[in-house]
Amino acid sequence: MFKLKKLMGLFWLTLACGCARREQVVLFCPESLTPLLEQATIRFEKNHPGIAVQMQSAPDFDNLALVYEQRAHPHLLLTEDARLIPLFAGQNFHEAYAFLGDEIVLAFHKDPSADGHVLANWYDFLNESYGILDPRRLPAGYYAHLLWKLAEVHYGFPGFYRRTLERLSPKWIHSEQEALIGQLRAGNLDFAFVYRSLAVQQQLAHLRLPARISLTEDSYDNFYGLVFYHVQPRSLRRFEVKGAPLRYGVALRDNSATAAQAVFRFLLSAEFQELAQELGYSAVRIKRIS
Repeated sequence: MFKLKKLMGLFWLTLACGCARREQVVLFCPESLTPLLEQATIRFEKNHPGIAVQMQSAPDFDNLALVYEQRAHPHLLLTEDARLIPLFAGQNFHEAYAFLGDEIVLAFHKDPSADGHVLANWYDFLNESYGILDPRRLPAGYYAHLLWKLAEVHYGFPGFYRRTLERLSPKWIHSEQEALIGQLRAGNLDFAFVYRSLAVQQQLAHLRLPARISLTEDSYDNFYGLVFYHVQPRSLRRFEVKGAPLRYGVALRDNSATAAQAVFRFLLSAEFQELAQELGYSAVRIKRIS
């Protein structure tokens, strides 16, 4: 009996030591990428049993403030807008890429065509209630503002952006995706401007908007650049963002260990891009930004 207990003790000790030997890689990411990265982490760790990925999911500007103020030191940093990396994390993340695409869509509680509306005239729906995410915490919020400004130019509707802002109730500006989607599902909110990936993952009815305003195509980069928005994050300095194709960013901390480099390479791989497309993201040409 003593021998059995001793063997069991050695077994658990060996198991504990094996877990302890797994190299930890800390990854900061926005909430919009969490479902994708959860699946990607499972796939990566299966093929790399010696590496454990620790993921912290939070609104982009919360993560960036921690990094910018040197209060956190993740190995990998992912953002909804790749341009934010050199702006707020460039001092420690000198290898960064725009690596994944998305677009802004109009999600709705029920199909507007059931009430006789024509989907092509989506801008008529703004007489109803609509919501966005808070641009002070999430790039998805300022992307919605950029889309409205582009719509004014694209459709030739002077004053469209101003009227859209006037009709936007502050109670429909949410700092969390779950809260915004919850209001939409409950029928308290008619429409929401969100990422297509979110609409696909949450199985929300949604309308894809013209590429000239949905911030999805590289070919419209010059047109997107006609508009801008001033962002005032809660814990970072104010900055101006121009319209541009919506691209997520990933960056590797300087002098990172081999394990972190392996995760970084996986996120830039064709395998990861294929997985991302299954969840509503768009594959794009990977471009180094710093």
